[in-house]
Amino acid sequence: MTDDPMLTAIENLTKAKSPKVIQSKNGISCVSQPRQDSLLEQLRDAVAGGIMGHANSSDSSGKWPINAGALTLYTELEEAAGQWHYELTGTPSHLYPETNLSEWYLALTKARAADNVTDEHEARALRSLRGWAARITAMFDPPARLELTYRVQVLVVDRRTGLPASWADGTPRFRWETRPAPCPACHESFAFDPSTGDQIAALIVEYRRSEGESALSSATASCRFCERSWSGEFEMRVLRSELDEMDGALDPGMAPA
Repeated sequence: MTDDPMLTAIENLTKAKSPKVIQSKNGISCVSQPRQDSLLEQLRDAVAGGIMGHANSSDSSGKWPINAGALTLYTELEEAAGQWHYELTGTPSHLYPETNLSEWYLALTKARAADNVTDEHEARALRSLRGWAARITAMFDPPARLELTYRVQVLVVDRRTGLPASWADGTPRFRWETRPAPCPACHESFAFDPSTGDQIAALIVEYRRSEGESALSSATASCRFCERSWSGEFEMRVLRSELDEMDGALDPGMAPA
């Protein structure tokens, strides 16, 4: 991994990835590293919906299923990369944005050495590169959402008497109940859906399954009540620790039989 954020942002768009994926079956776990096309390859393939796969189709209506969103994004990226390349190298742009970005970066390093590029110019370019990567990722690999909950033993209450229910030997009856976890920041367990007004769990985690073992490093947790967020592996572990500490102080309450 490079220390230059600009190169990292370019490679995030142009390099294929092979994340580790753990699969378990019958108590046996194995690790595989399937190749994933680069973000730009995925976007380019989606522009025409993988039209090469339809080349032998007898149904002409299914040969050119254009993905308008992918086309708009790819065109924006392609034109910008070509313009950057021409402005910094003075030579015509290439067919693919990967080549333009690679040569643009080499020219950028020379411009840096000659002090011919401003910090503001680099900052704008870096924002664009990261923005494109985020938009492509959101298009093809939307995050999975998980509501954070905890299990608690609840004392069962007899509906007829209003008293705690017990077993034949006189011991109290309990049952397990799953409840939304309270936010460590605001202590709220519920929030409200702004579009419907429905009550929803406050704490959620968003992550991408395709990232395999590294999913925790890019996961984000947030509270939909107070908008506090936790990002990355360290902060996610901090959140887990805070929830564990709160768990012992939660009042389990009682539930009717």
